[in-house]
Amino acid sequence: MTLCFASCGDKSKNESSIPTEYCEELVKLAEEGNAEAQTRLGTFLLNGNGVTENVEEGIKWYQKAAEQGHAKALLSLGNCYLMGAGVPQDLQKGAELIRKAAEQGGAEEQATMSTLYEHGIGVPQDAKEAFNWCEKSAKQGFAKAQGVLGAMYVYGTGVAQNYEEGIKWLEKAIKQGDTSAKFQLGCLYSAGLGVPKDMEKSLILLNEAAKDGDREAQYLLGCGFKFGNEVVNMDMGKALSLFKMAAEQGQKDAQYEVGTAYEHGWGGVSIDYKEAAKWYNAAAEQGHKEAQMAIPRMRQYLNYYGN
Repeated sequence: MTLCFASCGDKSKNESSIPTEYCEELVKLAEEGNAEAQTRLGTFLLNGNGVTENVEEGIKWYQKAAEQGHAKALLSLGNCYLMGAGVPQDLQKGAELIRKAAEQGGAEEQATMSTLYEHGIGVPQDAKEAFNWCEKSAKQGFAKAQGVLGAMYVYGTGVAQNYEEGIKWLEKAIKQGDTSAKFQLGCLYSAGLGVPKDMEKSLILLNEAAKDGDREAQYLLGCGFKFGNEVVNMDMGKALSLFKMAAEQGQKDAQYEVGTAYEHGWGGVSIDYKEAAKWYNAAAEQGHKEAQMAIPRMRQYLNYYGN
């Protein structure tokens, strides 16, 4: 139920090619003290949009705008401190800057503050505070926050468990296309929690989330095709394809499944111990116990068979 940080100097799709004359005007406005221009210029410099990339200069312009209390500058500069991007990493300072931004009432800033409290990043971990900030953001219509708020109600995180309220917020987020909310509601329909069990609806939502790139949905669907259930037939090829998509995004259980496919040769691939070892190692590095136990076996196979 995590809200991801906006990247430091988050690049807009519409800013990949910035006209020179626009950049010149932006510099002029920034030098005159316009906080919005300073923030945009900082982002362009950090990403090399229309100007030569210069992280140090980008941070300087963020700082100038932040000193004027510009919310987006505070958020961006705070994220830079959280990630140590262009400045020494300082979680507390990053959280302080983001709090100043969130207190101005912006939905994205409030959602980020919720994430900090959820995970205890630069602030004490506090589920209730995470809920409060998330609720503020969700009520402004921020889709990601609506999805997370729905999950908080479903799991009783920072608030009393309430399936009805949770589903209401998940549905609001889904109407705006939120991928994580599709996954969460799909799981509820699969388990019959808060809603009548409906595997068809679950499959539709999980498919949508998987197509959107949700790695947990990809993994769960992969399991469905590997073993089969009342709405999908067993299809090892489809299962492996879905596991690979999730594995490439770092989903450790999917990485383990891909490892087993190459170790035993299922899903349309030939036995390849080197490839199996690669995926077992990836899962093991994330603490997957079965993958960790498979690594010595892979070493033995590679020493004996050479592949």
